[in-house]
Amino acid sequence: MTEITQRQVDAARKEAEEAYVTYANLKAQMNIAEADWLKKSRRFKNLDYQLAEIDGRLKKIASADKEKKPTKVPELTIDQLKSIADKLGFSITIEEPEEENEEVIAAIMEDNA
Repeated sequence: MTEITQRQVDAARKEAEEAYVTYANLKAQMNIAEADWLKKSRRFKNLDYQLAEIDGRLKKIASADKEKKPTKVPELTIDQLKSIADKLGFSITIEEPEEENEEVIAAIMEDNA
């Protein structure tokens, strides 16, 4: 094993200190460059947004205060339902409800409307 001299230790310390100074300076430059980039990119986004409002690239969002119109649910006839089921590969049979159940179904349909 070779002996390490004080001169070698001092030289290694000096190299490490110089490397740290270089690193610290570059890190400071990077932080300055990053802050500059953020500032300029935010300015660009703000200007682009303002221009988008003017030139129509930005769609107007409807106010949440407006009442939404209820979506219409199409009322299909029994023949239309059978036709759709056939196209989808299902076979369905429609049973006529008993008279007692017709009143309950009518009441449920009125509640859902």
